[in-house]
Formats: sequence, structure tokens, C-alpha cells
Amino acid sequence: MVTTFEQIKALLQGDLPGSDVYVSYAEPDHAGQYRQLRPAQFHFGYEDQTGARILLDTALLSRPLPLADKASLSMAEARCEELIQRTTQARQMTEWVSMMLRES
Repeated sequence: MVTTFEQIKALLQGDLPGSDVYVSYAEPDHAGQYRQLRPAQFHFGYEDQTGARILLDTALLSRPLPLADKASLSMAEARCEELIQRTTQARQMTEWVSMMLRES
């Protein structure tokens, strides 16, 4: 859940309004570390809904993503292509398929 939150924050280049994160597990001993993830507020012990969920303001849907431009897309595609070439050349096909399944 923390990773998902951090990815959303990175996509918005840190400009993330307050959000609520609900998790079904009890508050852990290290709950103080979760409080450092402001502006998110973590809520523990929501056992009636197993799993985790993030509630974000719907206004985020109308905001343009800072990196949503052709130059960023070209860089990302080139990097992905490079990684695919390097991976397929360095490993056997079964390892490649295993990695893709694991990462998805």
C-alpha cells in the first residue's frame, strides 16, 4: 500500500492532496512510520473490508499529469525497449516469461 501511495505521489511530482488509506490489519508497532507519509492518513483495523484501499479526491481526475507529454513517452518507451533487449539477450526464454509473470 505504501508503494502504491508513493507511486501516485511520484506521478503527481509530490503534489498530492490529503488522502485516506484504509487497511484491514491492526495498527502495527511501527505505525509512527506511516504517519510520516503525509499528506496520507492511514487508518488501521478495518476488518469489515479485507485488504487495503486509498481514497483520493475526485478532483485529481481532471488534473493533467506533469509527465504526460510526448518527450516523456518517448523516453519511457526507449527505456522499456532497452530493458526488453537486455533481458531477452541475457536470459533464456523461460526466465524471461517467469520474470514477466512475476512482475505483472
